[in-house]
Amino acid sequence: MEAGKGGQRGCDKRGRRRFGHRASLGRAYRCRKAKRPQTTPLRAIGWSVIVYGNSLANGRVMNPLIELIAPEPKHAKHWHVWRNQPLSKLYNPMLDQTPDQLSERLSRSQPDLSAGAQQEFRWIVHYSGEPIGTVSLNEVSYRQKHGAIGYHLDERFHQRGFGRIAVSMLIERIFAGTDLHRLIATISAPNIASIKLIEAVGFRREGLLREHFLIGGSYVDVFSYGLLRGEETTHQR
Repeated sequence: MEAGKGGQRGCDKRGRRRFGHRASLGRAYRCRKAKRPQTTPLRAIGWSVIVYGNSLANGRVMNPLIELIAPEPKHAKHWHVWRNQPLSKLYNPMLDQTPDQLSERLSRSQPDLSAGAQQEFRWIVHYSGEPIGTVSLNEVSYRQKHGAIGYHLDERFHQRGFGRIAVSMLIERIFAGTDLHRLIATISAPNIASIKLIEAVGFRREGLLREHFLIGGSYVDVFSYGLLRGEETTHQR
């Protein structure tokens, strides 16, 4: 029905319509054929995760494909950029390394979890085919069955839920591919965003390491977090 016939004022782009004097009261009525926007929750496919609609980060994520892939020498230049971004240098005791040095490091930290003597395992986080960060398993004790995790995301992709997805995938992969019983994470006390992320995937705060990091000439307190096998919060939630 067109506007002006039978008192109907038509439908707007959001599927709402107004009738006669009710419109003056500010009461909106939905058109019969209008449908609410559909959202589909986060779901996992193996070790790749697809996020649909506006179910994550208030609708800012639209159909991305996030994967963890093996690092290649070409990724060293990206890693070098991420390590030198302002927030990275603010919260982490970064060792200055050139792209060539990082490339050599990547060659030694392939993500083959069956390589028993290896101390560092690293993956590149891909979003729709673009490298946007890295996640890692480090300082592995094969006798005590524990290791430390690390994660590093391009600042352009912060606050969009990608870090939580990538870390959840990392945890799942570690527990599926090893017999490690415990994972550890250490985070600068002022790094609130990283603290929220690590707690969201199931880590528990276990202690405070006073003035443990030396960053930019200043000592910084560090929170120690731990996760036992079976405590993880999966990214299917």
